[in-house]
Amino acid sequence: MTASLVHVREIVAVLDHETRLASELHQALLSQRAAVASADGPRVNDSVDAVGRALHMLDAARRQRTALLERLDGRTLADFATTAEPNDRAELEAARARLRGVAEDVTRAAGINRQVLRRSMEAGEAFLQELFASVGGPAACYRPDENPDAGRQSAGVLLNRTA
Repeated sequence: MTASLVHVREIVAVLDHETRLASELHQALLSQRAAVASADGPRVNDSVDAVGRALHMLDAARRQRTALLERLDGRTLADFATTAEPNDRAELEAARARLRGVAEDVTRAAGINRQVLRRSMEAGEAFLQELFASVGGPAACYRPDENPDAGRQSAGVLLNRTA
């Protein structure tokens, strides 16, 4: 069975839609990294929301592609491409390559963001540990102006005799 031109165009449109959504996810990840680097809390929150929306929309697009392929005799995208005419096959492969390229960009950006966020959290934890570790208890001795017994006679004298 050969793939019809109408079906090829449908699949290419679905793949191009997924590519646009993956590009939006990539941009959201880049924005997130910039927000973390500039310590801009509201922008970090906005980027987290944008990443979540993009992932949700990508999942819906993937389900749409799966439903379309099931409607077309349940073949895989690779099987469908082998039954397409040569020109249609080239168009289909180009759409797949565009999606694959953006997906690789997203994968790289997500990996970098994971490391940036982990390091940022570690730096924040180290800062807090240092901050609270520097808070000491009361002084072991009084300064002359802080001595509560100042002005009273000393009750005793401590001598250290070493031979």
